[in-house]
Amino acid sequence: METPLITEEGSSSAYGGGEDGAGNGGRRSKQFHRRSDAIAYGTRYQKAAALVDLAEDGVGIPEEVLNDTTFERAAKFYFIFIRFDFLWSLNLFALVLLNFLEVIFLVILACDALIYALYLSPVSVTFLPFRLAPYIRVAFITLTVRELRMCILTLAGMFGMYLNVLALSLLFLLFASWLAYVTFEDTQQGWTVFTSYGATLYQMFVLFTTSNNPDVWIPAYKNSRWSSLFFVLYVLLAVYFLTNLILAVVYESFKGQLAKQIVEMDSVRKSILEKAFSLIDNYFSDMAVGLSCVAQFNDVAVGSKLRCSV
Repeated sequence: METPLITEEGSSSAYGGGEDGAGNGGRRSKQFHRRSDAIAYGTRYQKAAALVDLAEDGVGIPEEVLNDTTFERAAKFYFIFIRFDFLWSLNLFALVLLNFLEVIFLVILACDALIYALYLSPVSVTFLPFRLAPYIRVAFITLTVRELRMCILTLAGMFGMYLNVLALSLLFLLFASWLAYVTFEDTQQGWTVFTSYGATLYQMFVLFTTSNNPDVWIPAYKNSRWSSLFFVLYVLLAVYFLTNLILAVVYESFKGQLAKQIVEMDSVRKSILEKAFSLIDNYFSDMAVGLSCVAQFNDVAVGSKLRCSV
């Protein structure tokens, strides 16, 4: 069995059996324990092996760096940058720790505001200042964690469809509120509950969530039993039709965005593999030489399931 081009940490072997691209078949190339080192400093076969391993999990060097004309130089600077990744981990730890320390700071702030209001301020303190720091911490963590960024991108892709559904719900609520206000204007319902269009809009919005059902239409029901048909029909349309429609539209939009992301990930994986094969393609053809492909990619990386066949 041939020695893999990229080994695990703590491997006993120090050198591999890969050839360099210049045809020096007898020279043994140095093995690397890190994928980034193989991409930045390895031979073209080791770079190709690392790129195939990169295509498996999709975590590593961005596709834009691979397509750069100065790929090797850009890759070295990129991997120098990610060596400071532990600083980002410390930042995340500090942000999480601040959430626990914030309670103590808020108690101190409340005591300070109370003393200021009792002894120094000529007027009473009627409101608390707007605090932006907690929202900045949430945004910072979201932009730092890769999985959270993918979720935000998925939600951003659904934003247009969500606005359409929200506009439909708002139009239904406005029309139903206007109809209720006109219908019960000269009744006990209009004198006690639907006193204005704004009040009617608010009550119908709460009825949309069934929080005030059936209290909101009790005066109309006492006046006429047939008045309950309007509210029953409204609840049926709002709760059992419109909310299900919103759920179905949002779910379909989510599936569409998820499928789009999967297609983009496959496109990135294909681009990385094309870059890997172009590194070992001596004849600049559409596919690499079969024997060379098998020899160099047989044990590409530890745990990699992607194999190259003749």
